[in-house]
Amino acid sequence: MTAKRFCVAGLAFYAGLSLTDFTLTFVIIREGIGYESNPVAEAWLHLHGWKGLAVFKALSALVFGATVAVIARHRPRTAAALVVVGCVALLLVIRHSWQILGEGSPQNEPSPPPGLAPGGKLRPGRIPPRPAPPPDGSTRATAL
Repeated sequence: MTAKRFCVAGLAFYAGLSLTDFTLTFVIIREGIGYESNPVAEAWLHLHGWKGLAVFKALSALVFGATVAVIARHRPRTAAALVVVGCVALLLVIRHSWQILGEGSPQNEPSPPPGLAPGGKLRPGRIPPRPAPPPDGSTRATAL
């Protein structure tokens, strides 16, 4: 099999893995077991709902595929290696999601980030307020 054909097959596999990742994310959040840990994806989910998250994940896969295609024109073996790295990364994400589903208890997970209601349900269209400053008037750095 040539490197370019490997890239095409690998990108098809990557697309399937991306769909699996989206499906598992949906189940995990709907069941209240966990939340979207990617802050950019979580923002898309919070601002645009499930369709927005699907668009974000599709765009991410398209950017990855386009990057591989551009590299494959001049360095097909490098592009093939990139496809392998991308697929392995998604396989690790999917494995982690399966582990979360296997635990299945909302008590084992940290509190959902702002924007999600109890049980992991999305609060569409509402950006959570910033925390109030400390009562003593001091300023302190907070993690974003």
